[in-house]
Amino acid sequence: SIHHNAPTPGASVLPGPEVFVQTGSAESQRLGGVIWEHLRARLAVFDVAWSAAPDAGVLLVQNTDGDDAYGMIRRPVVPAVLAELAYLSNPAEAELLATDAYVAVAGAAMADAIDTYLSDPDAKGDGYGNPPRVFDPQRAPGTNDCEDVL
Repeated sequence: SIHHNAPTPGASVLPGPEVFVQTGSAESQRLGGVIWEHLRARLAVFDVAWSAAPDAGVLLVQNTDGDDAYGMIRRPVVPAVLAELAYLSNPAEAELLATDAYVAVAGAAMADAIDTYLSDPDAKGDGYGNPPRVFDPQRAPGTNDCEDVL
């Protein structure tokens, strides 16, 4: 599942993609690492004021019960990942996301990563090492807290 992230974290000299993977799935984690490695390398060609969370990389996001927080990660019975490529809420990245060049580079990075994952069982990727994030839906902001920017 391909997404673009928000809210904007701190500034970074490199892109800050986050790839969320399935708890207990070595193949999901391997796919996530390959995707993260390809995204980080390819997006770095753009001269942009990037944003990145301090723990950007390949991550588990679990609910307070220890299950994967996101249904698109939790429900599939095949290896799945959720890739957050860039930050819509960062004006510099938002401007970049609207360009044909970004779409071509991001699309090629994703396609090449999937090809690498499928064709090279030894490809492990990179971006690992962060502790799981915990998402408590009871502490999430409500819809009344969101500002419509359009």
